Amino acid sequence: MKKKYFFWFILGSLSVFFAEVVSGSTIFPFFSPWGILVVFPLYTLHTLILVHLVFRFGKSDIYKLFLAGAVFGLYEAYITKVLWEPPWGPQILIGGVGVFQLLVLVFFWHPFMSFIIPVLLGETFLTCSREVIEGMPGWFYGLFKTKKRAYASLLIFTFFCGVSHAVNSPSPEISMLSGVSNTAIIIGLIYIWRYKGLNTYSFRELMPSKREFRVLFILLISMYAVLGLSINREAIPEIHGQLSIWLLYVFFGFLLYRNLRFSDLKKIHFPVGFSYRLLILFAFLFSIISSTTKSVSFIALAFWPIGVFSGLLIFIQAVLRVFRRRKHIFSAENR
Repeated sequence: MKKKYFFWFILGSLSVFFAEVVSGSTIFPFFSPWGILVVFPLYTLHTLILVHLVFRFGKSDIYKLFLAGAVFGLYEAYITKVLWEPPWGPQILIGGVGVFQLLVLVFFWHPFMSFIIPVLLGETFLTCSREVIEGMPGWFYGLFKTKKRAYASLLIFTFFCGVSHAVNSPSPEISMLSGVSNTAIIIGLIYIWRYKGLNTYSFRELMPSKREFRVLFILLISMYAVLGLSINREAIPEIHGQLSIWLLYVFFGFLLYRNLRFSDLKKIHFPVGFSYRLLILFAFLFSIISSTTKSVSFIALAFWPIGVFSGLLIFIQAVLRVFRRRKHIFSAENR
């Protein structure tokens, strides 16, 4: 149980790092009371609950992971209120929900940065299984088909992380300190895990059981109640204003449920293995880029359309997969 909880701790740390540190929303989540008591448990609980659902019903794939990440992102309504009262970006509201913020947070940032990337890295770095990588689409595999492509893809991703961090950082010095300290935490945790030889477990062996899932779910609902009523409570709209968020929960939940029932992707093998050198290189470049690109941090915004477009494309494919399967079932019944 201690090993399992330690794994949960690292997985939650990865989610916090790529979601909060990279975005600059929480510069020092592992060194502040707010980060330790609020941000860390919020992201860890979301990650564990959603990954339990994805892995409980067969193999994982990009569609299931994306839809689970989209459900993750909807916390930006009841907890942060960003979807109802946007503090940044165009103030375009439809049904009381910020359209721009919905696209960026629910169709891009949280599915990829808060969920898919942490889960992918968590399984790859910390376990002996590779189900997440095997469930990635062919285009993802193509990015790492050769060493040159792999290094180029990782460099672009590192640059994106660095400039994104610089956007909300108060100064280059803070960026450097944040980059070095937070990456040191992540690398240290991974090193301890692997040094102890714990990467011989599979990802499924380390996931919450049904009983643990119920406890984690109760804890998450409790956090929603406490944080929802204590953070910018006046921004919560009337019932009719909350209807859009309820419908989004139902819609994404329905799509996730339907996608959990099947997996059409073929297994592939990832050509790039674990390397401490690459981890340290990422930490070094991330810290340097984030501390030297404050004046041109607007470049990070150029990555948003790519991320949103990718999210919408996966979302559309997930929807089509559900209806294609239903059409196939009806056709079989008619025959």
